[in-house]
This record gives sequence, structure tokens and C-alpha cells, in this order.
Amino acid sequence: MKRYAFVIFFLLPGALVWGADEVRVYLYPSVTTSEALSLGDVARLEADEADSLSALPLDPSIYADGFIDAGEVRAFLSGRTAGILRIFGTAVRVRAPGQSPEEGPAATEFAGPAVHNGERVDVLIRRRGIVIQAPGTALADGKLGDRVFIRTDNSRRIRGVIAGRGLVEVEF
Repeated sequence: MKRYAFVIFFLLPGALVWGADEVRVYLYPSVTTSEALSLGDVARLEADEADSLSALPLDPSIYADGFIDAGEVRAFLSGRTAGILRIFGTAVRVRAPGQSPEEGPAATEFAGPAVHNGERVDVLIRRRGIVIQAPGTALADGKLGDRVFIRTDNSRRIRGVIAGRGLVEVEF
């Protein structure tokens, strides 16, 4: 009897969820383009309808600020797929060909410091294609493209480049 209860309460619901349609979206860290973007240009998709979803054109207003974040992708795909939506990654940086991190739409977004001393910031740590997002505290003021020191929550001091308001990128 215990064996049947185990099957009914644990294995059967898991099998139902496992068999459900699922759309997995793996956001690329950055893309460089001079033309209109489609979803397949900014992410790798795994789903039964991956080809049709990848071909969907993105509205340029989504990436006018130089970034496409996971929330914008989720809003874009809502209603276009009936499956469970899983998005991996936080944002995609959109750059024009030859554009440095200091240039582009994000650079003209604000004139003053992008990060202030003592401000909580998001730290994007990149190493061999892996991107980790962690919280930190800026140890100096800085504008877009400036190098600043950040103190992580585990009290480690690291140096990164300011990539946006409250956003610092670190490459190892």
C-alpha cells in the first residue's frame, strides 16, 4: 500500500509536469548588430516551436536603451507560447558594430555618475562564457565606462567597469 501511495503522490505528478510543454530561453550576454533583431539573435531557444519563436522580430523599442532584460523577454513571449516559460540569464547587451562599452544608447541615458559611492549595485561576473550576477557596494563614484572598486557581500574587493546605472561588469 505504501508503494502505491508513493507512486500516486510523488511520481505521477512529476511525470505530468515533466511531460508538459516547456520553453527554455537562454539569453546571450551581448549581441552586436546594425539591423533589426529577432528573438533568435538574442537567445537560444529549446522548445518544440523553437524555430517559429526564434524568427519572431523584436520591436526596436525593447532594446532602444541598449539592453534587453529577462522581464522584457517574458512580456514579449507571454501569449505567444502555451508552455512553461523558463528564462536563463538576466539581460542581453545590444551594441552597434564597432561600439565600445562607453558608447551607445545607454551612454546618453544620463550625464552624471552612473554609480555613487556606497550605492548597492548589480555585479555581472564573466568567466569563460559563464555569467553570474551578484550584489555589491560601489566604493567610488563613476560614470559609464569608468573602472571602480566594488565590495561584494562576502567582503571581497573587486574591480569592474561601469556598464549602466547601478550595473558593473567584471571579467576574470
